Amino acid sequence: MEFFRKLFEADFMPHGHCYFWKPAVLWTNVLGDAVIAISYFIIPFLLVHFLKKRPDVRFRGLFLAFAAFILACGLTHVIDIVSVWHPVYRLEGLVKIITAIISAGTVLGLFYHFPTVLKLPTPEQWSLVKAEAKRNENRFKTLMEHAPIGVAITSFDGNFLEVNGTICSMFNYSEDEMKKLSFKDVTHSDDMKLSVTVKDSLANGAKSFMQFEKRYLRSDGSYFWAMVSATAMPEEKCNLVHILDITERKQSEEQIQVDNRLLEEKVHQRTVALAEINKDLENFIYAITHDLRVPLHNLGGLTAVLNEELSALHDESDARSILEMIGQNAKKMDELVVDLLAFSKTGQQELTKVKIDMQAVVSEVFDELKPIYKNHEIEFVVPPLPYAFGDYAALHQVWLNLISNALKYSSKKKKIRIEISGSEDGGKTCYQVKDYGSGYDARYANKLFNLFQRLHNPEDYTGSGMGLATSLRLVQKHGGNMWSESTLGEGATFYFCLPKK
Repeated sequence: MEFFRKLFEADFMPHGHCYFWKPAVLWTNVLGDAVIAISYFIIPFLLVHFLKKRPDVRFRGLFLAFAAFILACGLTHVIDIVSVWHPVYRLEGLVKIITAIISAGTVLGLFYHFPTVLKLPTPEQWSLVKAEAKRNENRFKTLMEHAPIGVAITSFDGNFLEVNGTICSMFNYSEDEMKKLSFKDVTHSDDMKLSVTVKDSLANGAKSFMQFEKRYLRSDGSYFWAMVSATAMPEEKCNLVHILDITERKQSEEQIQVDNRLLEEKVHQRTVALAEINKDLENFIYAITHDLRVPLHNLGGLTAVLNEELSALHDESDARSILEMIGQNAKKMDELVVDLLAFSKTGQQELTKVKIDMQAVVSEVFDELKPIYKNHEIEFVVPPLPYAFGDYAALHQVWLNLISNALKYSSKKKKIRIEISGSEDGGKTCYQVKDYGSGYDARYANKLFNLFQRLHNPEDYTGSGMGLATSLRLVQKHGGNMWSESTLGEGATFYFCLPKK
């Protein structure tokens, strides 16, 4: 503590005694220290002033450390001058300690930054970098000027800073006129809210890139549609904007929308007309079937009356045979009309699709048909069947037609065997009905599902030829398909598949 208490006391021999107070020696040292001190005081000032003028300069801390070091060195020279007459050697020692600390810190800082400083470009390298930057700038200007789409640089406020010739042509403004405008001056009023939102999102950093469609106004007040791509450049506080004229595309889209509306209207009109035609056709079929069935019923009734009258005669076998044929044909015609009416209704039948237990449907159909073939031994093989998704009544009719056909065309055998199975294949559920009856000639398989087409003699097997056609139509209404395979005399297999959903 005594050192600091006597910090400014001059209780030592002044430095001038060392010079024997000889003026030439004394003033040579004093003037040299004075000039060095003044220089040391001016250099830090210039360094600090340099840093203020050049905020871009790197290593600012190192510059300030050098300034402090030089300032401290200048102060030691001032103390040397004072000590010539006034020996404050304690203060001189303290100043030198402070100078030593600053100099040591400066040296450490210099060592720390030295590898980076060594990487600084030389003047020749700076020249090359500047030349490359100039070339890049020229390339950018060339690309911008000759780009086939509009290119502009706008401020974050939306003012046009740079524009190319394509943009000027789009807006019918000169380059100087465009640079006096902002996006608000050339934006359609209906798209102003969208444009402001985009501008704010890019300016506040919420988005770095945005692409959108909008309408721009030309100098004559007309507008055009444009696809706009805007990229934020936050370092330069501006946006790079690309503008592509899409007016023709928009006009095409609008025309397509108009054409679609017209097409929808025409389709609606045609649908209404088709519904009326179907209604008329349904009424026509109903009238035909009604008108056909009435005389058939009358014919059957008259035949029965005539048969009673003939019963009194002794030899009426030929007449009875003829009447029996008339009755059978009348009955067959009646059945044909009923089947035709049922087939016509399948086209208008609305499907109510639910999950169906096909095992239960098959068992129900078999129980309905089994009494007809009570004189036959029937082996009905049905393993567990997968569920289906469809209309219960329609699928019940399909099973009824397929199983009754299998029984009918196997009825000439004492023992009837029918195998039914099902499987799931991808998005479909498939079923098959296999019998070992008469089968059919595979060469005529293409006629099998046609209306009124039969591949067997009517004397051998009864039927109208409507069942398979009806079944195919019902399966197709579900979005499925039906087909068959057969070998004559060995039986046939019928398949149908339905969508799972």
